[in-house]
Amino acid sequence: MSNVAEPTTREPTIVVQLAFEPSFVMGPPFSEPPPFTLLDDGTLIEVARDASMVFERKLSQAEVDGIVSHLVGLGFERLESHKESCGKPSPSGGKICVSDDTTTIVRVALNGELREIATYSSFSNEPDVLTRIVAYLSTERRPSGDRAASVTRRARRRFTCSSTRRDRRSVSRSIRSS
Repeated sequence: MSNVAEPTTREPTIVVQLAFEPSFVMGPPFSEPPPFTLLDDGTLIEVARDASMVFERKLSQAEVDGIVSHLVGLGFERLESHKESCGKPSPSGGKICVSDDTTTIVRVALNGELREIATYSSFSNEPDVLTRIVAYLSTERRPSGDRAASVTRRARRRFTCSSTRRDRRSVSRSIRSS
């Protein structure tokens, strides 16, 4: 028996994440990694628009804080979740309903607590705010060149979604070939 304490490692936690959950899909609820995940250790994980590559990059604490501040400035705190397939009634009393659309999920850690906003279709209480936030998080922040195109196993494990074996093999093949 040793008197030496075992080193503890803390898994990084999500600071900001953008994810999409399709509806009417067979299989797990998330079949692709989130396109944008920022962790509290400064790790930024982005998925290429065509989902063929995953990029990992380290940001400074000032850059992490800047992203969170920008999201707050865009109005993140005013957003409310809306998971129903029908929007809120219009002044005339009618409702718009949509089936087989995507839920947009935005997670942001504010004051040490992760807040999640899930919005089905375009039924946000503030659609312009949600659109600006999604556009901001969808802007690629990768440095130019191949040095950013490396993906580690650790980065792949950090995704907070499940995926099918076929999807994981597909992502792994594209990563190895790069």
